[in-house]
Amino acid sequence: MAFELAEDEDSFLLANVGPEQSGLPFLIYISERQGIWPVHIKVAEAPGRLTFRAAVCAHPPMAVIAGELTASELTSLRRWIDLNREVIVGHCTGDIEGTADALDALVPLRT
Repeated sequence: MAFELAEDEDSFLLANVGPEQSGLPFLIYISERQGIWPVHIKVAEAPGRLTFRAAVCAHPPMAVIAGELTASELTSLRRWIDLNREVIVGHCTGDIEGTADALDALVPLRT
């Protein structure tokens, strides 16, 4: 089940993290918007298309808040978020100011 950006969301505030950078088999978007709560990431199949498969809360207890992921996809995504939670939250809250700095700080998932 895919979903589009909500009317109040701006796509230019989303930074994409490709499989080569994340180690995941799908594209991740992290947001630099301030004040989003709960902090969440979005999952898409391909860059350039703002149709998302899922939005997942980055805070424990992690949960899919929109869309769907398979159990194995969610397990892998949880591991990646656990490795990168400080960066994801810091980017969203403004503690990490630049998108490039946030992307450089992300750690890929190792299988």
